[in-house]
Amino acid sequence: MTQPAPTFGQIRAKVQAVRRKIPDASAVGIHAPGRYAGDRVRREGADTYRIEQCDSPLAARIALLGDEPAATVTVLVTGLADQDLGDDVLVRLAGRRLYPLDPWQIVKELFQAHAVDPRLRGQGWIADRLLELATAAGVPAAAGGYLDAEIVWPMLLQRLLGLEGDRPDLPLLLRWSAVPENVGRFRRLPDEPRRAIEGWLSASLGPTAAAVLRCAGATDQPDALPVGLALGVVHHPAAAGQLDRAAGRLERFLGGPTPEPAVTDRWHAAATEAVRLLDADTRARNGLLHRAEEVLREVQADEFAHLTDVLPRGFEQRLARLGGLLAVTADEPPAVAELTAARDAVRRHDQARREPRRVERVDMALRLARWLAAAGPEVAPRSLGAAAAEYVAQGSFVDWARSALRAGDPVRELSEGYARLLARVAARREAQNRRFAELLRDQTAAAARPADVTPVEAVLDQLVAPLAALAPVLVVLLDGMSPAVSRELTADLTRLDWASLGPGGRALPPGLAAIPCVTEASRTSLFCGRLATGSVADEAAGFAAHAALKLHCRAGQPPVLFHKIALTGPGDAALAANVREAVASAQKRVVGVVVNAVDDHLLKGEQLDLRWTRDEIKVLLPLLYEARSARRVVVLLSDHGHLLDDQTRAADGDGGERWRSDDGRPGEGELALRGPRVLLGDGHRLIAPWTERLRYVGRKNGYHGGLTPQEMLIPITVLAAGDLRPDGWVDAPDPAPDWWEPAPPLAALPAVVLPPKPSAPKVPTSLFDDEEETPAVPPVAPAVASSPIWVAALLASPVFTEQKKLGGRAVPDDATFAGLLAALDEAGGKLTSAALARRMSLPPFRLRGLLAVCQRVLNVDGFAVLGRDDPSDTVELNRSLLLRQFDLIAEDRP
Repeated sequence: MTQPAPTFGQIRAKVQAVRRKIPDASAVGIHAPGRYAGDRVRREGADTYRIEQCDSPLAARIALLGDEPAATVTVLVTGLADQDLGDDVLVRLAGRRLYPLDPWQIVKELFQAHAVDPRLRGQGWIADRLLELATAAGVPAAAGGYLDAEIVWPMLLQRLLGLEGDRPDLPLLLRWSAVPENVGRFRRLPDEPRRAIEGWLSASLGPTAAAVLRCAGATDQPDALPVGLALGVVHHPAAAGQLDRAAGRLERFLGGPTPEPAVTDRWHAAATEAVRLLDADTRARNGLLHRAEEVLREVQADEFAHLTDVLPRGFEQRLARLGGLLAVTADEPPAVAELTAARDAVRRHDQARREPRRVERVDMALRLARWLAAAGPEVAPRSLGAAAAEYVAQGSFVDWARSALRAGDPVRELSEGYARLLARVAARREAQNRRFAELLRDQTAAAARPADVTPVEAVLDQLVAPLAALAPVLVVLLDGMSPAVSRELTADLTRLDWASLGPGGRALPPGLAAIPCVTEASRTSLFCGRLATGSVADEAAGFAAHAALKLHCRAGQPPVLFHKIALTGPGDAALAANVREAVASAQKRVVGVVVNAVDDHLLKGEQLDLRWTRDEIKVLLPLLYEARSARRVVVLLSDHGHLLDDQTRAADGDGGERWRSDDGRPGEGELALRGPRVLLGDGHRLIAPWTERLRYVGRKNGYHGGLTPQEMLIPITVLAAGDLRPDGWVDAPDPAPDWWEPAPPLAALPAVVLPPKPSAPKVPTSLFDDEEETPAVPPVAPAVASSPIWVAALLASPVFTEQKKLGGRAVPDDATFAGLLAALDEAGGKLTSAALARRMSLPPFRLRGLLAVCQRVLNVDGFAVLGRDDPSDTVELNRSLLLRQFDLIAEDRP
């Protein structure tokens, strides 16, 4: 039988093991049955090896003759025994002996181990690989002198495959498989190491690992991860019986028959997790997702991509399905349950986190569908004030949602669905617009002061002046801001650090613009405090001379008004220095600022999908910063509103964008108005449209001057930061309608362990009673008593009592916990921050701090019982986890 020839790696490893004990050894003898047939001289790093095959004592003596450089090691390889060589040879060899070339013995010496795991010893190739590893990079000593398989295999996998990690898992294995170089190394391995690697990973990770490696070795591309994503589609339960042929086609990627369902499910789950772990590497992630979609196309299953939460094509398909459902609402009552399920499927998709604006539009569409579904017979308001209140409470939210959908969506089906939904919403809103305009016409003709609205010329007298008596005021007028824009902007401002105030906590009534609702008439009337038309100069003069405001200003420091042209200047890119100084000054009681961001958007913003937030209005952030620093109350309002262009038609007119002179012939969609509040036109008379579809100028992004509530009503919001609260003014959260933030059906509640009822206080029977007295039961707050049964059980649990100690001094009372948990529970466990703040009658900016404290109490051992997602601004309660963490589930009940 031919003996295996010793390799240079084995010889080198043995020499290094010897020199570790005898550092100055220059000649080493090795006993090996087989003959060395490699290079006679080899250089590795700083060392040179001269290897001599010695088949006789004479050959050994000759090999030891002569002087070699200091860095050269002479190695005698021989099949002879020690006694055959003679003492004259042995005395010149390290250790005066021949060292046997047993690979595992060498490994033990290199790893300083006295024993090797039996799972390793039976595989000779492992010893050779370990010798290569040890001599190339050095290895640590075996812990406890035992060379364990769990220590060796990670080193082998890293060395042979580039698979990092002490305990690799399936997602890591799949990420490894996505690198062509890694897979190439695996394919080039001999059969024995490949089979051993498959066996080891299968033993530690389950049969899915073997399936992944089989896939990796079967195709030219590194497809194991994309194929795992495709498996989740082809073998999804919802596709049962529809993709059998696709499953057969997919087997060519698998390197064999389709594995068991448990294997395919785990493969898909691990592939999904692996892709999600690549969020920071967008290029790699997108490449893998694209390849998975290609695999689905090749097996003719790409139309089912919506069955997975990660493929971009699936996200588009979910949006398209939602669009189809929305399109039906043009002819039938909205299928709210189906739309909600379709919306939820969109939100579950990974792509939703990357496209929040598109998902926000989906939410807005669902809100409009709920509004349509909740609509009963129209009840016409009987007064202008009632119509205005109805619009502020409902219509302004509708128009906020409508404006968000104007941009459509890249997916054609969804964009068409939005268009059909908007058409039906617009038809209903048109009827409301007409009734509002008719009431406005009648009120204007009667020349009576309308109830429940504040005429624009009375805003300074009735609101700003009384506030100025209590605190310094900054009036910020956003020219053209509609109630819908105000809704969106105020929601952003009150989310973090500003609170909306009202007298006694009551909401402020809206303002009513002059007629026509254009800057020349309405803004001048507001700043002059009387019905008037004029220019910027007239506004500044009228504001400075306003009698009610001057009463609260220091002598020589009248109210000051800054217009657009004065807001920016050299040296400050955000806000002119004199404006900052005026707002910061304690001498100036009333400061006004006119911002034209909304009006400018109407002129040239038709190709922008703009969100009205503090970040979008350049001067607003520095204004608010200075106001907060100066402890000023901010009055945020407009002089008139606007409506956005939506398939308007042009008509002849000699006045403005949405009004014309009264020729006695109002046409379809128009009304004739007359009265003292009509400031333009001839003789306090004009004609203006009540419909949204009519304009008298060339097409723009938006218009104003008409009779719709969007244009005529003036939103007014009083804001304060921090703890600033003028006397009599308290937080006044503005409730959203039920269809805006509906409460979904409650999930089933597991059996809850109720705390035992406390016994009544013990009445002592003698002067000295040895038994411990039961403490008196404290009274239960009404908010707690009316809470769900599981909330009461939580508040009475000993675990909760202990957890409250972690909340610190700011831990809220039980009633606050009860309100928070009940509000989230009623909403199915999830609410936006704004909705939760409204339900708790809490300023939105105070919610963040409250949640932080409540999380310290409720998130036992760091488990996310109460969580907050910043991108979507939602708060979520995991009720089932809470019941388990606080030992409130009766596990043993039948």
